[in-house]
Amino acid sequence: MDFSLLRHGRLIVAHPDSVPAIEALDPWEHHSKYLAVCRQLAAPAAGAPDLAETGYVPLPGLISAGDAQSISKTLADVLADQGGATGPTDPQEANVTAQADSRIAEMLRSFIPKLITDDIAAAVETALGANFRIDFASLYRSHPMPEKRVSFLWHRDMAPMSQVHLLVYLTGGRERGGTSYMSLADNRRAAARGYHFLPLGKRADSLDDVFGGEPSADVYTPDVAPGDAVLFSAPRILHRGILPTGAARDALLLVFQASPVPWRVEFEDIGVDHLVLPASKNTLHTNPFMPLHPNIAGEIGGVYELPPAWALNSQLTENDP
Repeated sequence: MDFSLLRHGRLIVAHPDSVPAIEALDPWEHHSKYLAVCRQLAAPAAGAPDLAETGYVPLPGLISAGDAQSISKTLADVLADQGGATGPTDPQEANVTAQADSRIAEMLRSFIPKLITDDIAAAVETALGANFRIDFASLYRSHPMPEKRVSFLWHRDMAPMSQVHLLVYLTGGRERGGTSYMSLADNRRAAARGYHFLPLGKRADSLDDVFGGEPSADVYTPDVAPGDAVLFSAPRILHRGILPTGAARDALLLVFQASPVPWRVEFEDIGVDHLVLPASKNTLHTNPFMPLHPNIAGEIGGVYELPPAWALNSQLTENDP
């Protein structure tokens, strides 16, 4: 299927006549075709292959402890006004996410150029074979909870396969918890045994039963300090949060998606005010060809769809290995 594209300033978007045909596709397919288009428009220089090969890249000391503390203070100040600074606002959910606020926008304008280093950009571009953009940002606090739920159980994000997360830890210490990551190879072993994109009620804290008598998975669980980060392919690899036990954990998440132009173009031309969302974004049900990548009407609402076999196997598209 051919798409007609237009220049929108320095950006590249779909011609309005192409939008209905794009939105009629299965969501996995239209994001796959979008990545293919991005690859045709630009092939960035190759960088380190770690993200492509393992699915995650540790980034110790990405920013200074002082910068991490500054961002954490912004979160604390915003949550003090919005609620959730001292405890969860939902008894079922440990994470409290800050809503859009001018203080967060100013922080993002200041820190994004520090967070997205040349090495990180090269790693993402190498993994995707294309440029990328910042889809959205989330600044949140995780509180101690008595029971592991949702993101604190093994899962893969139900999202376009080209999505990559940059998770920056703003606080440190084992009592504040962390995150565990499973390698791409072990993730494919788990998927072959039926553990992949599972509904919330079927997520598990341990995958021992999944691997049975075979070698257990190689799980990476870093001891994090303020300013450490991990770059990881959230839809391609299993991961889980580790609940804080003694004090809350603060984190900043940047979510990347493929793009027809380098990330700095959109950052410079559109800014950051659109990055912090008023509600959760179902990134699978968006039109990536349109400016600001809006939700597709009528396609959201928590419907669980089993992805195609190539997505279950952590391939970026149906034509990738």
